[in-house]
Amino acid sequence: ATLYGFRQYTHSLAVFALCITGGIFFTLLISLMKTLVLSLSLLFVVGTVTVSAQTAQVFKITSVSKKGEGKVPDFSWVENGKSKSFTQATKGKVTLINIWATWCGPCRKEIPDLISLSNELGSNYAVIGVSVDEASRFNTVTSYVEKNNMTYLNLFDASKELAEAFGGISAIPTTFIIDTKGTIVQKIVGARSKDQFKQAMVSIK
Repeated sequence: ATLYGFRQYTHSLAVFALCITGGIFFTLLISLMKTLVLSLSLLFVVGTVTVSAQTAQVFKITSVSKKGEGKVPDFSWVENGKSKSFTQATKGKVTLINIWATWCGPCRKEIPDLISLSNELGSNYAVIGVSVDEASRFNTVTSYVEKNNMTYLNLFDASKELAEAFGGISAIPTTFIIDTKGTIVQKIVGARSKDQFKQAMVSIK
């Protein structure tokens, strides 16, 4: 009887131990699953923000302020309900401003290189496209930018006010290379390759 009771006791202990172990394992499993769900949720949010930041869009220029000789004009636009300016957006950056239009063949030809360049360059550089299409073609410009995934900043200068503030544009494409202090370092008339644009930008100290 004593032996039988001992066996029953040890069996009960074993069952109890298994229950405790199983409970701990189940708790750990639930905790792990919660962590995994949270991580996936954060990954989805980050991914959504990243895609949103790279969405191809066009913004209308709302104001232009001409600066001194050899300086880039300051100009503003409204983005997501907030007014932004060239000076604020490009502070401390070497910037390429490309004046173009959807009807311009050479302009369209160099756009893939500008897209590639904007993706390659780091945070110390910026690429901005400025369309001088007629005011009635805003939707056309927007469709073109979206279709070609032009994810660098694109602005619409229907009034040609910005082009005039640069001293007038005789032909397009015309590209300006701007240093970190807002000085126009180079004016390029006509299409160029990505390597030529890149060299012009990275050579600025």
